[in-house]
Amino acid sequence: MLLIVVNPDLLHGTQKMLLCLIMNTNLKKFLRCSLPKWIWYVVFALGMVGVTSAQEGDDRSWRHEARMGKHFYYAHGSVVFGHEFGFFKSGESCELDIIWVSISSSESTVSQFRGEEVSVSLTVSGEGQEAEFNADLSVVAVESLGFMKIILMTNDEASPSLISALSDGEVVTVQVEAAGPLAKQLDILYDYHSLEGFEGARELATALCLSEKRESKHESRSG
Repeated sequence: MLLIVVNPDLLHGTQKMLLCLIMNTNLKKFLRCSLPKWIWYVVFALGMVGVTSAQEGDDRSWRHEARMGKHFYYAHGSVVFGHEFGFFKSGESCELDIIWVSISSSESTVSQFRGEEVSVSLTVSGEGQEAEFNADLSVVAVESLGFMKIILMTNDEASPSLISALSDGEVVTVQVEAAGPLAKQLDILYDYHSLEGFEGARELATALCLSEKRESKHESRSG
């Protein structure tokens, strides 16, 4: 048996990541391994690409997904693929579009913002025109993915004018207010999201939500 002794301090970031993976076949141990922050951004982005590629194709167009008993429709980010911007509908109010944003940070201190309100600007661009909107979102959860913290924000209803602008636009820029306290904890304050497939994904989410609502009413009457 050949024994190789390696000094981790002499390794570059990518080499250290490979060493961590070789030495820690257990996923939880691998995620706890000390790596440079930029490495975790690469792992986060590539991991999200891999999952989406296997299921729906590697693109950034809008899609529908059922989560937590709700119908989400969203698009991945262009700067960080794992970032999401979109909406969800529930059986209680299928006509409403509730804004959904997920962003990432390498700072563990962002967990303290759970329950706080964050101002986010939405700039819709297309055919030489721009329309700006503001949303006050609540941080409903902060989840861990290795070194990264994933910040989930929602609880603001989209206005008809926002939905109309998104339907006519090509790209939406989502940016956390730079003057806010959360911005100081973020490595990236903004992301771009394609609007390709927005209308189709919204129509699908609405149709499925209404269908489930009808089925639920039928079951309650039958019972």
